[in-house]
Amino acid sequence: MGDNGRMERRRYKIRSPEVWARVRDDYLSGMPAADVALKHDVTEASLRARACKQGWSRYLHPEACTATPPPSMALFEPTDGQGEASDPATLARQATLASGRAMSARMWSEARALAALAETYQKLADRKGGGRGDLTVETAPLQLVFDILMMEHTQITERFGVDPDNPDACSLKTAFWKKRGAEVALNGDLIESLSRQRFAIEDRVEALEAQVIAAGLTPVEEDERRRLLRTGREMTIRRNGTVVQVPVKEWQEVFGWK
Repeated sequence: MGDNGRMERRRYKIRSPEVWARVRDDYLSGMPAADVALKHDVTEASLRARACKQGWSRYLHPEACTATPPPSMALFEPTDGQGEASDPATLARQATLASGRAMSARMWSEARALAALAETYQKLADRKGGGRGDLTVETAPLQLVFDILMMEHTQITERFGVDPDNPDACSLKTAFWKKRGAEVALNGDLIESLSRQRFAIEDRVEALEAQVIAAGLTPVEEDERRRLLRTGREMTIRRNGTVVQVPVKEWQEVFGWK
């Protein structure tokens, strides 16, 4: 109550249309309402009331202009030997620092954009092995891994050919052929073992048939397709989900064993 016994009226701050225009721009840029009110010396209740009345929707006005940094505000600083300008790791660090400076200056839109840029550069740096451009088995693109696995024998031979006059990567190429030779030898041993097993079975079948005939009995008639498969003249292969029987020559062509 005042001296005159009457309740004092609350004093309201009158702001010009220009001030409210700046309030609108900052509010639509994404700045918190409390910060906008503090920045322009208005009450948060007045801001929200005007936003509701005039339809200041951040979703309906994505094109609203954002707060622009003062000309003297430098978000980026020179690296001073902290890394090359083309190094993704360096760029990620610079964008992160710039995002922090933008947040300190209440430049919310710029801070979010710089944070997203820093994340993008960091992913690129991780993919390239710390920003040095090196590839690893884990970071190499899948398409590159696929192409390497599908290389033809002639391509492998050309790429890993050992040139005595060029010692570059000679030890690595020698190690490759040593491992490849061990794999070929192992496959050869497996094929030879399977062949000896088949020949032993054939000898056993012939001996049993001879005993049956000697006993005056007629051996069980064998289906021609099964006989061709048993004697190794035909092989099986899967086509469109179905197992089919093909001549050995065709089977070898499919697997490149010409």
